Amino acid sequence: MLALTERNEEHVIGNVQELNASYLDASAGAGQGGGLQRTSSMIRLASRAAMAESEREIGGHGVTQKERDFKKQLDPKKGYDLSKIYSHYLHRRHLRKSKMVLRYGEIFYLTARQNENHWFEDILAFARYSAMETMIICTNLSEEERTFFVDAQALMPTFKQAYQNNTVVMVKDCLNDQVEPMYYFLREFLELRETKTLRPYRSSVVSLQIINDDQYIFKKCLTNSIDRMKRNLITGESV
Repeated sequence: MLALTERNEEHVIGNVQELNASYLDASAGAGQGGGLQRTSSMIRLASRAAMAESEREIGGHGVTQKERDFKKQLDPKKGYDLSKIYSHYLHRRHLRKSKMVLRYGEIFYLTARQNENHWFEDILAFARYSAMETMIICTNLSEEERTFFVDAQALMPTFKQAYQNNTVVMVKDCLNDQVEPMYYFLREFLELRETKTLRPYRSSVVSLQIINDDQYIFKKCLTNSIDRMKRNLITGESV
């Protein structure tokens, strides 16, 4: 701290000397109708120099230090991180901008269930529907981890009217680019009831994109569907 103070004093003295020279040059030129305007007080000059140097020492003209102080007040157990919060909202804005269905799609409210008899009131689950893509969004609004499946019965009447049972959908996790898209028959996916786990205040965003007239994808989806049926038969789960 002492070394920092001495270094600040040296910089301030240097800045004051430079400002003093400019002041003298301006004073000399003032009588000839040129030069800079005269400054009312050398004390004001020294004060400005000291403030500027102090801002440079703490970095970013004072903003960085204020950010550090604010971060210290946050509870690390809650996972607060200003840079991560910024990245979070930046990604969500970009996602909403790139997906028209998130802006104009019809809203269907869904249910997050633990089982047939129990559903979670503190999980917000809904869908945004359009002819070619549907987004299913779930947010855990509780302070506890939740494991659930999405009951999409509210979508069934609309889907039955718009698509055939063998319509293929590409299911993609919009929040994790590392996960490869999966292909399902639409009705199979809606009745799948695959469980997912969300930590407190976390969300999932899944895209269901309609795939038309692609025989390769259709065959791949059929193969995947048969494999899933075999696994369910082996594990004793419902088919």
